[in-house]
Amino acid sequence: MPQSDRVVIVNERVLVHRSGFTGDLLAFDAHAIKQILDKCTMLRESPEEAGKAKCRITGRTDNLHRLRTGNFRIFYTYDDEKVSLWCVRRKTVKGQYRGIKGGDVTYDGLEEVEDSDLDLDIPELQPQRGFEAWVQPVEKKRLLPEPITPELLRALKIPLAFDARLTTIETEEDLLACPGVPDDYLLAIDRHMLEEPIELRSEQPELVAPGGVDDLLRFTQGELVGFLLRLNPEQEKFVTWAMSANGPTLVRGGPGTGKSTVAIYRAREMIRMLREVGVVEPRVLFTTYTNALVTVSRQLLRSLLGDDAICVDVRTADSLVGHVLDRCGMNGQRPSASKRETLRTAALNSTQFPGNALHQGAYARTIERLGRRYVFDEIETVIHARDLTSFAEYESTPRPGRLVGLTSDHRRAVWAVAEAYGRVIADSGVQTWEQARASAARLARAGESSVPSYDAVIVDEAQDLDASTLRLLIEVCAEPNRLFVTADVHQTIHAAGFSWQAVHDDLRFVGRTGVLRVNHRSTKEITEAARSYLTAGIAEGLDPDEQSYVHNGPPPAVRAVADLNTEADLVARFLRGATRELRLTIGSGAVLVPDKYVGEALAEALERREIPAVYRNSRDFELDDNSISILPLTAAKGLEFPVVAVAGFSRSKWPRLDGLDGDAEIEALVKARRTLFVAMTRAMRALLVVTPADDDSMLYDGFDPELWNTA
Repeated sequence: MPQSDRVVIVNERVLVHRSGFTGDLLAFDAHAIKQILDKCTMLRESPEEAGKAKCRITGRTDNLHRLRTGNFRIFYTYDDEKVSLWCVRRKTVKGQYRGIKGGDVTYDGLEEVEDSDLDLDIPELQPQRGFEAWVQPVEKKRLLPEPITPELLRALKIPLAFDARLTTIETEEDLLACPGVPDDYLLAIDRHMLEEPIELRSEQPELVAPGGVDDLLRFTQGELVGFLLRLNPEQEKFVTWAMSANGPTLVRGGPGTGKSTVAIYRAREMIRMLREVGVVEPRVLFTTYTNALVTVSRQLLRSLLGDDAICVDVRTADSLVGHVLDRCGMNGQRPSASKRETLRTAALNSTQFPGNALHQGAYARTIERLGRRYVFDEIETVIHARDLTSFAEYESTPRPGRLVGLTSDHRRAVWAVAEAYGRVIADSGVQTWEQARASAARLARAGESSVPSYDAVIVDEAQDLDASTLRLLIEVCAEPNRLFVTADVHQTIHAAGFSWQAVHDDLRFVGRTGVLRVNHRSTKEITEAARSYLTAGIAEGLDPDEQSYVHNGPPPAVRAVADLNTEADLVARFLRGATRELRLTIGSGAVLVPDKYVGEALAEALERREIPAVYRNSRDFELDDNSISILPLTAAKGLEFPVVAVAGFSRSKWPRLDGLDGDAEIEALVKARRTLFVAMTRAMRALLVVTPADDDSMLYDGFDPELWNTA
């Protein structure tokens, strides 16, 4: 081709938006929205400064720009890869911006230095106030600048059903704590009334509309559009990484590094790759850890894949287990916690130890020394979870993470109890989850025709799946190189010393392991403090990957309390103050507790302090009623909240240490510390850990005052 005929193709920047940008759009009429979005389309091609229309905000280091279009001002940043839309303001008179309010509201920090509106001066971010400021009592609530009227609610696209709750509200605090109204609606009113400072937009995640500006327009017209988190360059690399490898691929990373986001995008690449090799109607299995994450993942996959979302079966791994057993007519009832204890008692009473009377007595004393709880934990997490069917298998099986060393005689005693336990379970007509998972894996390995098969399998948060579940997922995957796994073995709430190869020979990730290192969810202060706590109690075998951080904030706080009232007062002040400081609804917070008993009691105590709170489990987490979610520690796995309190230990028996001593007790405490680490890292911007006063347990050691607010 002659030189003059060559066509130069310039890569177009991606258009992304901060999460508050869509709320800003809702404050304008259809004509204004179209005008704004047309300009946003133009910014993708030409975001650079240009005369009076586009200029850089002075006095800042974040490259914040302002585009003027008629009476509107669009604030944005850009680089070589993207244009990020921060917010939209309506210009009325010099230095004033508003939405559709009845009167002008001066935006704090916007000051025009020239009458031509060329150069706006927005101060740099101020250090965020910390724990001490958050927990100060509020002497007087802040009145809203105007009434909430039905006309305003219609303009903000808020359904008529919420009028009765909203039109009586007079203060910002009551607005952000209004029960029974989705967060998005409350924040839209708050932004309209008080115009969220631009500084807070820097803390919001960047989102992608899969359909571009058209999706933003659809959103403003009332259609449900799922926006996707924008991939950073590190994450983007692993979406397509090792697609043609000769074995399974693992991407690991610490909390907040975006493993689940990468897994979502990987599903699209799996479908594309399968079609390239001739699979016309691909079937991809996407498994994640909790029911709440299944719901979120389905919505994001629908947004990303469109009609191809039908190709992806999204479910928890245990849902797949139940599905397999149902199809094979082998799905038994799961025993309740009380039923399981009854079965354990029956097993101990019916155990027949081998050998003569002397040997039998020695085996019985071994079980007594190990303790009932440790013995059955060994049976369920080692023997049943790994589907060991003979003593010879059990005797030779490694037990990574189990601190109590067992001799051959110890194992023989445990095996005798395991056999009795298996008999009483079978006689009762129930099936434990450990047994169900092993049965499903066995059926898949045997090639049972009723077991579903998938062209590719994506396993998100694999570190907490037991060996049988992982084997099942390998068996239902058509080819080993179509298995994609995300995990962080340091987040496991089970045993340390995890070994993929010990689970299955096909789980060899040598040369096919990638590491995500950029934490874009939680602040550096929260994550580093949580990691310090974890390593203080689990020094052996722990070598966390180095991380870098996008967000900073005040250090997390830890406080010891002596009674329920003191704890409830502290948690209530923290939740109210932190959400107010971050301009979030009260429903943006969560309290993570050891168990249901404590959670329900704390919910009642918070309600008495005018904090709407509901105890939930992972199955009903999707409820959107702007209440503080009180969740058990283990149910919060994989979730995230801007504001988190970890509390309730003074009134709980968790962790259960009765009947344990020595290494068995330490093992239980190590597991509990891992659970607390996972709970701490659910927090994005503010974290409080409440410990019981006068408790010298090692569970509450390791709060380094250099990293934690301990005053």
